[in-house]
Amino acid sequence: MVTHDIHHSHHGSVAVPFCSVQAKESIEVPDEQVEHTTMANGRPAARATITRDGKTLKLFKFLPTSVAAASAALAPAEAKRTAKD
Repeated sequence: MVTHDIHHSHHGSVAVPFCSVQAKESIEVPDEQVEHTTMANGRPAARATITRDGKTLKLFKFLPTSVAAASAALAPAEAKRTAKD
């Protein structure tokens, strides 16, 4: 069974689901708030920092290669910005 890790919200924007251990729930973060990065071993990942109920949550997720490529195609400016960092 193949699962897709990027969802389209009802507003047409792309959302990345994270599983928050702190909040004990699944949280969808809009793609424009997600930093896409590549680990030292070449594995794609995503991270985000959000505020929920007055608490700051740091979210991290490893991404499959196919999802990282799809996300980079949807937001090429963001992918270029994180590649420079």
